[in-house]
Amino acid sequence: MTATQDLSDYETYTDESFVPVEFANGLVVSTNDPETTNIDILTSLKRLKFDLRDLNKKIKKSIDVNYESLIDEFENLEKLSSTVNEINPALSHLNSSYMRLQREIVDPYSECVKLHLALKKIHQTSSLIRSSLYFIALVTKIEMIDSSDHSLRADNYGNLELISEHLFKLKQYISGTPYPRTLKIVRDYELFQSSLVSHCVNIGSAYLKGLTPRGYNDQGVSNVAKSLMYISPSTLYNRLQEVMTKLSSRSINLISRNFNNVDALENVFRQVSMDAKMLTSMQNVLESNKWIEDDESSASNMWNQIQKFLDLNAPLCTIFWRDIATGIEPRLKTIIEKGGPIARNLKDSKESIKQTVKNSVSDSLGKTDDGDSMELTIMLNSVRSLD
Repeated sequence: MTATQDLSDYETYTDESFVPVEFANGLVVSTNDPETTNIDILTSLKRLKFDLRDLNKKIKKSIDVNYESLIDEFENLEKLSSTVNEINPALSHLNSSYMRLQREIVDPYSECVKLHLALKKIHQTSSLIRSSLYFIALVTKIEMIDSSDHSLRADNYGNLELISEHLFKLKQYISGTPYPRTLKIVRDYELFQSSLVSHCVNIGSAYLKGLTPRGYNDQGVSNVAKSLMYISPSTLYNRLQEVMTKLSSRSINLISRNFNNVDALENVFRQVSMDAKMLTSMQNVLESNKWIEDDESSASNMWNQIQKFLDLNAPLCTIFWRDIATGIEPRLKTIIEKGGPIARNLKDSKESIKQTVKNSVSDSLGKTDDGDSMELTIMLNSVRSLD
């Protein structure tokens, strides 16, 4: 019988869940009659003493039988104790070094990490506060400007240019760093901002679409152009292209309709010359303003940027006269080839017509009739079918 088998009766004591108090209580309960009022403790003690004597016998028997193994185990314990005594100083030194490392390196580093995290949060909070203050300052400036149609058109659209500049800076601020959109006030204001931008774009767009020589104003064009540059460059490009197309188409139709009334051509070309001068004035205004991009002035002016985007290979006035020449030349040629009284009247008045053309082109350029300008050459070539 093995030692394990000998101890099979004592599994209760070796169980990991063994609780002495509970076992003693159960033992007393099992050795007493619930019908009696006297508690028998002796029986429980006798049982425990019996188990104790039995275990002592088993231990003695096991020692007698396995004394060689026990001696070996004791020798191993002595060797282990000797080994432990030998390495104890080294372990003590190692523990001391580790504690010093913990005290002088690890603990200060942990404190630094905590401090760094705290400083990082403070910095983020500070950045958010600065961002919110800048945002509020910009919004305050925008809100101080009356955004009604009448107000934005006042002072040659000065308020329109100013509010557009603030909206541009606000957009750059929101898209420039990750902090602004973490603020609810910024996210909420973006919806209003989009609506206000559309409103300003519509006002600026309507102004350029309605430009006429009679109502032209340098400051108004400058303010509106800068406004659209800030909030919608594509609208600025498109509207200027439309202005050029509208003026040239209108002039071509006006001249063509009056080929049968030579006496009216002088007045017609005077109106056309005014359109050309307006385009020259517009170009001068655009050349005098810097192109703003990413909240900084670029090296080019507004005209350079527009010319590059629209792929314009000449000044506005030159393009205007070139388009008119291209438009009226085939129409005049068709009239002359058909013949008839209108054609004869035109031919008879060719010198007068050429002089009218010269005067009109020269006046638009602010030059005397020297006959050397490209615009004049183009226009005179357009009426050569009169010869």
